[in-house]
Amino acid sequence: MGKNKNSQSLLISLNIFATITAIVFAILSETDDSFDFISKWHIILGVFILYLIINFSRVIQFIDRIKSRIKFLLNIVIEYRRGHLEFIDVLGEEVMYNEECLFKRIRRKKVYTSSIAVDGKVDNVIHTYNCYNSLNHKNNIVTISYGKKDENKNIGHNKRQLQFGFVVILRNTFPKKTESWDTVCKHYTKVYDLKMSFSKTNPPRDVCLFAVSENSKGKEVLTPLDIDPLIMQKYNRVVMKIKLLHMQKGDKFRVKWTWDSPKIKKKDKKSKKPSKKKAS
Repeated sequence: MGKNKNSQSLLISLNIFATITAIVFAILSETDDSFDFISKWHIILGVFILYLIINFSRVIQFIDRIKSRIKFLLNIVIEYRRGHLEFIDVLGEEVMYNEECLFKRIRRKKVYTSSIAVDGKVDNVIHTYNCYNSLNHKNNIVTISYGKKDENKNIGHNKRQLQFGFVVILRNTFPKKTESWDTVCKHYTKVYDLKMSFSKTNPPRDVCLFAVSENSKGKEVLTPLDIDPLIMQKYNRVVMKIKLLHMQKGDKFRVKWTWDSPKIKKKDKKSKKPSKKKAS
């Protein structure tokens, strides 16, 4: 803290010195004929260069802020993204996932894509609004696209309706005792809101939230997040809510839980390896 104060004091002193020097040269150029070679433009240029040298670190920081701001304006910005994972079947054999997305900014010719990848099976019937979808049956991946794709599939960017939504049914996707749901933010997202609705007879246990990243060797690294999800009972359901703010491009997190059900434990004897589901 003391070093920062000393550096700031030195910087202020140098700026004051540069200002006084400029004033002195300006007076001498007007009163002393020997300083006729110095014009006001020479003084302005000299002071400008001197200020750049003195405030070099600040200038670099200012340029970096301008560059990041320009990059931010050119990229897609999501105002909010809401996901709702509802376990229709008690054992997770049938699950409905609903997502809504509202953009703050998106270029007219830019196409935004979102995808769902699961170990189970994705139902053929996919409901969407203001977007279009494609389903890869072999890999069980649903791709949702918003924006201009071609002349036949053209979802225009109406500045008053920068939003889309979709609903998919996932089957046999959560059959194990330990399960997880991954979310990836492909673009800067101001608010990400995830709601998970469970049957009251089979609520989630030992819920953990992790930030997911990779080390230098490409191995997955899980970092616990100091965020407690809100879990509450609503009618005959147990609802878990997670809200994350200011998600950066490329951020990935995972919610992990266990199921307290004898039926699940019985099924779990066949396979103990937890499955992974991901929305991006």
